[in-house]
Amino acid sequence: MTKAEIGSILRDLRIASGKTQKEVAEALGRTQQIIGHWETGYSQPDANTLFILCDIYGTTVDDAFGFKKGKEALSQEDFIILKKFHALDEHGKKMVEFTLTEEFNRCEARKQETDDDNVIPYPQYPTVTRKDIKSFVARNKKKDVTEEKIAELIYSLFPEG
Repeated sequence: MTKAEIGSILRDLRIASGKTQKEVAEALGRTQQIIGHWETGYSQPDANTLFILCDIYGTTVDDAFGFKKGKEALSQEDFIILKKFHALDEHGKKMVEFTLTEEFNRCEARKQETDDDNVIPYPQYPTVTRKDIKSFVARNKKKDVTEEKIAELIYSLFPEG
């Protein structure tokens, strides 16, 4: 990884965290100019400072520089959310956990719904006219379907309809 790549990552992390170069410089006890030098790749922070910078930006060195891959790696956004969560009082944590659980359950339930275009929602009490029944009987004469059998079926399925 080049100095310019490291600088670009540091700049992106700072911007994503919502901090200015001046704020970062004050937090480190350094000048704003040195922060600018790191971000342009003119120079690099030492290892200890790099860890401190990542903490200020709400991430880890591993995540910031791509040393961890896969499911176990937290994104910078995930890390920031975790830091915010841990800063909450007990009531706040309970509220977040409740909302998270409810929204997770809602989304899981939606995954279970059928999105099949061939499924048409059937009304609770359909309106069936005499013409509908005659048309159905005409199409199904070979199956020994009569108007009476269709009407009986409809009324057994929808007794209040």
